[in-house]
Amino acid sequence: MHKKQIYISIFVSTFFLLFIPFISVLGVTPAPYIAINEGAERTTKRRVTLTLSVPKNMNSGMKLAHSFDSLKTADWRPFQRRIEEWLLPSGDGEDKIVYIQFKDILGTESQAYSAVIH
Repeated sequence: MHKKQIYISIFVSTFFLLFIPFISVLGVTPAPYIAINEGAERTTKRRVTLTLSVPKNMNSGMKLAHSFDSLKTADWRPFQRRIEEWLLPSGDGEDKIVYIQFKDILGTESQAYSAVIH
């Protein structure tokens, strides 16, 4: 009985590892969505809430940064759908950009995405 369970587990795991990239190639996978303060256009506060939505195959890890260059050296962290207190850089009247990147369970990294708030 244990042998059947192991074979079934291997088959299911292999199926999903092969099937998920296939869905992405067909364009079925939705693009990641990043919202700052629930999609607000402006804020007067430096502490904001980030809401993230990504395809299930890309929710193994994420990294966040204030600039595209610093995203390269940012540490990976577990994926979170909501980050309650993200601190924006200081500076009145300037656009604030949050950069984010995701990775899947195989370690494949997504492109960088960004969201802007004024």
